[in-house]
Order: sequence, then C-alpha cells, then structure tokens
Amino acid sequence: MPHLTEDITALEKKLEDVRSLQSRQEDLRSQARAIRQQITAASRDGEKVRARVGASLKGKYGFENETLVKYGFKPRPQNIRRGPSKPKAEKSAEQSQPEGGAK
Repeated sequence: MPHLTEDITALEKKLEDVRSLQSRQEDLRSQARAIRQQITAASRDGEKVRARVGASLKGKYGFENETLVKYGFKPRPQNIRRGPSKPKAEKSAEQSQPEGGAK
C-alpha cells in the first residue's frame, strides 16, 4: 500500500522518539535515586553534627537552661513536685460513684 508509506515512516519516527524519551526517563530516575541517597547521607551526617553541638551547649549551659531554646534545643523539663497522689483504690472508688448522687 504505497499511500501509507508516509504515515508508516512518521509512526516509526514517533516510536524512536518515544523510546528515546523512555531511555532518558530511566536515566533521570537512576540519577534521582543517587541524589536521594546523597541527601539521606548528608542529612544523617548533619544530624550527628547537630547532636554534638547540642551536647556541647547542654554541657556549657546545663540541661535545664532556657537559653537552649535560643539555639533550637529543648531544655530538660524542671522537676515539679506535686502533692502526694491518691492510692489507686480511692481513685477507682471515686470514679465508680455516679455524679450528682441518686434522688
């Protein structure tokens, strides 16, 4: 069929283009994987450095000092003493009674 020759050559050209684009896409995917691994490694290394800086600051200022907040670290909460807690038996007895009482 001679009248389809142009269409067949155009189709073959498009097929070559698609295969070329697919190959390029796979190359970019492999590059993305490699970059993702580099990002993960750099993040891990950065976290180690951040932890060392935090340890140094906590050693200098103390674990409970509010100055640590300025550097992006949470100070250890100060111990707040509360009154003696009720024994478990009293707590469960209070919870089992209906509120407001019965009429």
